[in-house]
Amino acid sequence: MVLIGDSTAVALNDGLTAWAGEAPGRTVASIASLGCGLIRGATLLGDVSNEFGEQCDEVFGSDLPHVLRTNGPQLALIMVTIPDLTMREWSGDEGMLLPTDDRYRARMLDDYRAAALTLVAGGVQRIAWVVPPAPSDWWVGWESEIYTPEGWRLLTEVIDTVAGEFPGVVDVVHLDSWFGELGADDDDAVRSDGLHLSAAGALWVMDEFLGPVLLRLAAV
Repeated sequence: MVLIGDSTAVALNDGLTAWAGEAPGRTVASIASLGCGLIRGATLLGDVSNEFGEQCDEVFGSDLPHVLRTNGPQLALIMVTIPDLTMREWSGDEGMLLPTDDRYRARMLDDYRAAALTLVAGGVQRIAWVVPPAPSDWWVGWESEIYTPEGWRLLTEVIDTVAGEFPGVVDVVHLDSWFGELGADDDDAVRSDGLHLSAAGALWVMDEFLGPVLLRLAAV
């Protein structure tokens, strides 16, 4: 499989790699990268030097095609949070747009759809698209200027829309609901900073929830 996403996916990779190593035949290629969402061609709020933008261009322009060509993953696992939920600028005339802006939503949907098309064209058979749990209350207290509940709802809406367009290929994986049922949203042993999984938390998520989901999808 190939893992795609931002820093929350990078944090998940510790547990994913450990889980994959528990059985022969499970291999993971990660192209997850800090600050790298799926929205393309727009400047992320705070990315003055375009460091994250250039890094993401490399990930999707070079790393992903290489993985698809050489590794031939059957399954993709996607998890993105803040980079696709904060303000972005597509042009100076528009300025920074909020996720609640219709133009933001339309471009986000286009890019999420394009990501799915790229993966399918590269031979990926199933895409497990994770709806991540919202940040803990105390993380939001630090970073309230880049987080809104409306933005988080938009993320879920866009993922659901893409899944509806790719039936039998894109599966929406509600890590958010599972967290809520277990009351894990504010458990700092699971997410030590309120957003990213700890190493122990990532392995717990893989063993108890995501791992079985991935095995089910791989068997279909």
